[in-house]
Amino acid sequence: MIRSFKRFIKKYSGMTIFEEKVESIIRNIPNPQIQLRQLSLYYRQLLYQNQPLPKLSETGFRVYSQIDEDGVLNYIFSLIGTTNKVCLDIAFASPYGSNTTNLILNDGWNGILICSKNEEVERTNNFFISQIRHVEIFPKPTSKSMYQVLNFIVISYF
Repeated sequence: MIRSFKRFIKKYSGMTIFEEKVESIIRNIPNPQIQLRQLSLYYRQLLYQNQPLPKLSETGFRVYSQIDEDGVLNYIFSLIGTTNKVCLDIAFASPYGSNTTNLILNDGWNGILICSKNEEVERTNNFFISQIRHVEIFPKPTSKSMYQVLNFIVISYF
């Protein structure tokens, strides 16, 4: 995670105020959950003080995602807020390379994951159990079982 932040800073080194703030967060807080929370609070502070916000393209970084979705999602949800913190990932393949993994592990979200391959259900379940996070993991649904998945989502979260 720290490498991701450092790459982010190097990539956008022209932004001195923003760069200094992010660098201080990285240097002073070793825990990724606390780093993300601190960064979210910084974005909110900029918003409430009517200061210029970074461009969306400047906020990306990787924790678990394939590209820069983790940072972009952190930025967006920092500014607009959340309600019930439930993510739905259809065709989930692996915890690594998925932007929902960071939301579940580091931001306290609940996850509903529909695996793209039935063989991945147990491996994915073991990953999240080892991280002490509750997620609902479904095998690739058929048209008949899709009703059960949607029913579970509606009853459990709405």
